[in-house]
Amino acid sequence: MKKILLSVFAVAALASCFQNEDIVSTSDNNAIKFDSYVGNTTKAIDPSLNNSKINECTLYVWGTTQQNVDGAATVSIFEGVEVSKATGVWKYADEHTAYWIDGNIYNFAAVVNGTVTGVDNGLPKTISYTTQNLEDQLDLLYAEAKDIKGEDKGNVDGKVAFTFDHLLSKAVFSFENTTPAPATGVAPQVISTVSNVRIKGLSSSGVYTVGADWGTTNTSLTENFGDIVAADANQVITDNPAQIAEQGKGKSNYERLLIPGTYSVEVICTIKLYLNGAVDNNNLAHEYKDHKITVNNLKLEPGHSYNFALSAGLNDQILFNVTRVNGWENGNTHDSDDDDTVNDHYPVPTPEPTPGQGN
Repeated sequence: MKKILLSVFAVAALASCFQNEDIVSTSDNNAIKFDSYVGNTTKAIDPSLNNSKINECTLYVWGTTQQNVDGAATVSIFEGVEVSKATGVWKYADEHTAYWIDGNIYNFAAVVNGTVTGVDNGLPKTISYTTQNLEDQLDLLYAEAKDIKGEDKGNVDGKVAFTFDHLLSKAVFSFENTTPAPATGVAPQVISTVSNVRIKGLSSSGVYTVGADWGTTNTSLTENFGDIVAADANQVITDNPAQIAEQGKGKSNYERLLIPGTYSVEVICTIKLYLNGAVDNNNLAHEYKDHKITVNNLKLEPGHSYNFALSAGLNDQILFNVTRVNGWENGNTHDSDDDDTVNDHYPVPTPEPTPGQGN
């Protein structure tokens, strides 16, 4: 039996597809309004925000204006103003409204789920974030819209077009049973289950500097990704790990939002291998309990989605081969007390001459 092999790697940037959604609507034709664009997500177990989920969020908007002349002062017109859809219509909190002025230059920024800890020239400079509980994962979004001319009024109908970026990283664990597929018509013989997947050594809090990078602290966090579930169970969070037969695949219960940074981490999980096509204690061939994999210099970048891919299988099957059939060897003469004949299955040995006698 070949020793189980597990590989862990990070792959591919998150590909975002953006859609338009009207965020603010007011009765003033010259009021400043906003559009937002958020990357779509597809899985129900994915905590990322999309155009549907953002309806449940609050945007915090900053904005400034100044005359389009040298040395003109910057005036703040939004300072963390809340914009929400609590009443079914997107509007400013406390009926805050600002207006376009022809000839002025405007700059805007918006944050979702972050805490702005520093402001530079009227716009967010540093944003802090602390990881949430498993049930309350919050995606961190940021958008800018700069150098807009008042006479152009941003976008269509005087709206500012925000394109939000994900400031966090996202990760999921996948597993593949690499045991060779059985012959056609043969029932699966090797089943794997993967449970309690987690990663140790991540940051529980950090500060993002706009236009720069993340600074992280407290790199002792353990994130739990749950069990590996069936590949077609995206809409259901199961209580038990999936039974994955030869060439089968699955993903973890949860996709997790992580604070970007460069880490040295331990990936831990439990893998059980069952023979004879059934998950039963009598068929348990081996259990790799709390198997650990160390990953050094793991770099998680903002707005990127990572797949920690594990693979395991029994690839060295016990096989047989016939190399030769040995020939027959001569046996002894068979004598019988009541029969003077010799067993004709065996050759009669030639008598040795008596010493000292000749023929």
